[in-house]
Amino acid sequence: MIKHTRIAAALAFSLAFIASIQAGDAPQDAPKFWKDIPEQADVMAATFIGGKGNEWLVSGGFQPDGSVVVAGNVIGPVFELSIPATIIGTDLPPPAEAKRVPKMSGGKEAKQETDKKTGEPIWEKPSWKHDGATGFVVRLSSDLKNVISVCRMPWNSGAITSAAVGKDGAIYITGRATDKIGNLGGSVEELKATLDETRKGGGCEHTFIAKLASDGSKVEWMRHQRGFSDAPRVTLAANGNIKFAAQDLRAFDAGGKLLETIAVPGGMSEKTSVSPVDGSIVKGGEHHWPTGREPWRCPTLNIHKPDGSLQYQFYDWGGPYVGLDNCRQVSDSAVRAVTHDKDGNIFIYAWSDGGNSVMTTEPNDVRSPVAPKGLGITAAGAGVLSCAYLIKIDPKDYKAIGWTLWLAFNRNKPNSIWIGGLGYTDDGSVCFGGVSALGLWQTSNKLTDAPPAGNYITVLTPDMSGVRYCSAIPGAGAAVVGNDERQNWGIASGIVQGKPRALFFGGAVSDEENYGVKTKTPVKNAMQENFGGGWCDGYVVMLDLSKGSAALPAKTADAEVPAHDSKPTRASFEISAQAMNKKRPDPVPVDGTVFNFKPDVPKYVTVDAEFRDRAGKYWPNFLSGKPVSGEWIFKTAQPEGKFTVACATLAQNKGDQNRRLLGELVKNANDPPLKFEFTLHSIGAKKTQELTSIDKKGKPQARNVEYFDAKGTLEIGAKKIDVSPRVTVNYAGPKDGGADTVKLNAWITLSGKELGLSAPGTQGEIDIRIGMSGTTAAENAGNKK
Repeated sequence: MIKHTRIAAALAFSLAFIASIQAGDAPQDAPKFWKDIPEQADVMAATFIGGKGNEWLVSGGFQPDGSVVVAGNVIGPVFELSIPATIIGTDLPPPAEAKRVPKMSGGKEAKQETDKKTGEPIWEKPSWKHDGATGFVVRLSSDLKNVISVCRMPWNSGAITSAAVGKDGAIYITGRATDKIGNLGGSVEELKATLDETRKGGGCEHTFIAKLASDGSKVEWMRHQRGFSDAPRVTLAANGNIKFAAQDLRAFDAGGKLLETIAVPGGMSEKTSVSPVDGSIVKGGEHHWPTGREPWRCPTLNIHKPDGSLQYQFYDWGGPYVGLDNCRQVSDSAVRAVTHDKDGNIFIYAWSDGGNSVMTTEPNDVRSPVAPKGLGITAAGAGVLSCAYLIKIDPKDYKAIGWTLWLAFNRNKPNSIWIGGLGYTDDGSVCFGGVSALGLWQTSNKLTDAPPAGNYITVLTPDMSGVRYCSAIPGAGAAVVGNDERQNWGIASGIVQGKPRALFFGGAVSDEENYGVKTKTPVKNAMQENFGGGWCDGYVVMLDLSKGSAALPAKTADAEVPAHDSKPTRASFEISAQAMNKKRPDPVPVDGTVFNFKPDVPKYVTVDAEFRDRAGKYWPNFLSGKPVSGEWIFKTAQPEGKFTVACATLAQNKGDQNRRLLGELVKNANDPPLKFEFTLHSIGAKKTQELTSIDKKGKPQARNVEYFDAKGTLEIGAKKIDVSPRVTVNYAGPKDGGADTVKLNAWITLSGKELGLSAPGTQGEIDIRIGMSGTTAAENAGNKK
């Protein structure tokens, strides 16, 4: 991947879209994956909430009588809604006239960005980080038509980043605090945070949580603490406890008593979630890890025990491994949001810049595609784009039990999309908002006829196989709800009169131009139909999700994942050995061609090993490395081969290894964690075997596989084993030349005892695939692209 080429291509792609819209192209037919399901959601209301000041919303919820609570911020000195605001606590002087923050770029010689079309300066979106941002809470009637009450925090005392509503109607708010936070009143206590000493920054250095009376007018109790933190969040546990996620994770009872403190590595953010079932901590993220051929952004998902210690490591396969010719899952990817549903299932949003991503495979098995297909979207035919993956992971075995790729489509070609807010409804549906390039596929009851692009909101069915609602929302996304400018939507849900509802919160302006078309921000059954002024107004959409919603299945007691009957695995010759491609046969080397196995030619990794137990009781292991020495000589009558390859890197080698097949052989996470060498001593005559496999339609399909019987030695840990693998061979080379690469797979099946394993359940048959390649090159001529 060449990054500057991607940027240029993306710009050309966008310009082409703009031209097509301006030319008045008719909308294309829905792509073949789009399911024609009945409408399963109604927009009950969409309305502005704002005056002449600079307001936006971040969160909220439903009170027992159906009243809707919305919480947000205003950057003063003006805050004028339809009724006067009640001050929560003791007010402070209003701030000076607010000033926009210029959006800068250019590194050390930074300068303000300008609009490429108009030349106008570009400003940062209003944010809870902005000086003078002050929180407020508004209660609305159940139809959003009337304001019941308006309450504002003392000017410049703090900004709200999250809110929740208790079963008794009490309102909980949290956010960034200033030294004036004590002006909120109520029972005040400063807590000492359990800080991560390695953390050197965050969105703020002082946070708070407060319980308000059900009318929002006064504080019952308030707690605050100092130290770096991302946007604080508040959630309510099923047992009624209040969870405060900031510098660490705190649990309080309804009276403000501190019940529990959990130190979370790196603190809490939208990429961190704590299980409501067992208290385990899930942290997503990314880091750069070169493949040896190109840079790669590597996604991470780590499971920590409640005490903060690392338990399991997922994704994070390593650049050299995914860069292997037989893998190539090299699309940059990153886990951008993590949450849990009420049953403890892990739910993540992952961004990727392509379809050949490790997000398409199991979190603990890079060779196994996820089973669920969700909406059926694929990135086939895509150019330069940003993909969104939504994945639900079972915490018992950490396999994907829900999965979908989410993309826009223009002229039946995939187009970019991003997610900037993620949540669940009470009926299990998946809610999110974000930004889309041209080609957002919307439900027929969309809120606007604007171009299908820009800010949008979506609800998917619980299994993510159908779209319950989707609409573009031009004019929205005008303020930052989370930790960066991509996070423009807050989401809440609840049950009102037995019907599930969802709320989407954000900031909006009067209108927006997308792809040459200017459209007013949509409203419906609005309390406030028009934009009130300032930099932005609060904006909320309420959906009724009672159509088509089904009762969720009763939760059964957790049980161990049953092992399947012992049978060949993906690492076995019977399952994965490939037949020769008759339509595109391999190039035939010149007789006597020598293919070298050298540790430094090429520079990138060319060897991998895969271990799987046929009983399916353990997670597989994956190793990678390079040749040690030797050669393969092509001869028409009978090839000759004698070489040694080694793997010095074990994938996902951090945390507990007790659920991995070779876990008992891994003494520590440092390289090399496990000695592994394979030596090929000799090759026998070529043979052919007919194998039968099941195709995607469930039908048996026969294939003829050519292979060689071989003799070799496998050294793993303290064991040195004589083996007789079946070896499959392929040749590759440039289109206009002969073969310059030989690719081999050695297929071996051994018992766990032969491998030196003693853990319970490891004594059965274990399939091993060792992939390796040699080249005619004697030295490197530069990195292969």
